[in-house]
Amino acid sequence: MPTGLCKNPLPQTENRSALALNRCNASLMNRQAKLTRPSERRWDCVRIPGLIGNGSGAFTSGTSRKEAAFGTWGTAVLFVLSARAVVREAILIKVFRHSISGGAHIPSPTHRMKIIRVGLDGLSAMDKVAKSLFIESKMAANPTFPTPSPTLVVLGAAREALEAAVAATLNGGKSATFAKDEAEAALDELITQLAGYVVSVAGGDEGKILSSGFDVRKRGSPIGNLPAPANVHADLTNKEGQIKVDWERLHGAVDYEVQRNDNDPKVEVDWKVIGMTTKSRYLDQGLESGSIHWYRVKARGTAGDSPLSDPARAMAR
Repeated sequence: MPTGLCKNPLPQTENRSALALNRCNASLMNRQAKLTRPSERRWDCVRIPGLIGNGSGAFTSGTSRKEAAFGTWGTAVLFVLSARAVVREAILIKVFRHSISGGAHIPSPTHRMKIIRVGLDGLSAMDKVAKSLFIESKMAANPTFPTPSPTLVVLGAAREALEAAVAATLNGGKSATFAKDEAEAALDELITQLAGYVVSVAGGDEGKILSSGFDVRKRGSPIGNLPAPANVHADLTNKEGQIKVDWERLHGAVDYEVQRNDNDPKVEVDWKVIGMTTKSRYLDQGLESGSIHWYRVKARGTAGDSPLSDPARAMAR
């Protein structure tokens, strides 16, 4: 019988008790199959006093839970779920965030981590050691961050462990390499956690974040009005009735509008929109062999449309 299932001290003839027992066991087995954290595997089957008759409902001792016995005429089982621990943890986190902010609003974790740059990507193990040393020096006695989490002692110990593991790999061996990778992952995790603490205290104050030794992400500057597409070329292809048009791609352009004029490019009413594309090229097909056409391009962006490009001329094969 799986650990934590309700035991039945009653004869199998007691159908009502047996039915309740089966439901209890089925629910517990289903829940235990889904749980991964040991702290979430604590299920209690608790007798509700006063609802179970004849005094037979004594608790049976267990290593980590209480198991209810069932009476002969009435059974009540209360499943006390581990969700209580989850709720308590969430409340404690809120209390902690409120206390360190002095009651001020702290942005959500996702938003906050967009402000700070942890900067571990692409770094070697020794680069991470150097980064950790720099952060430790900036965080030490920093009045803005009086209670680092994790502590600088823990971070320093992880850094020293990685240094030792890197040195051990000089002699070779898979086990030494594995130990180095484990130590590097541990330091990565601690630096990331410390970045979360820094930004939770500093909020959006870039000066405070920089004082901790971490960097601030660069904010993209808004793209203004787009210039006209440059170097528009129109050329025939190796197939009949086709002309290919290409131009230089514009940074910030969402897509491009291609126009064609089959007569005089100076006559504005003769220009017709023939297509839209997100690429910096367009293939015009179905043209009469030997016909001459003019093309121009306009870029479209979030700030509006660009001016029209200079026209380009080509003859279909």
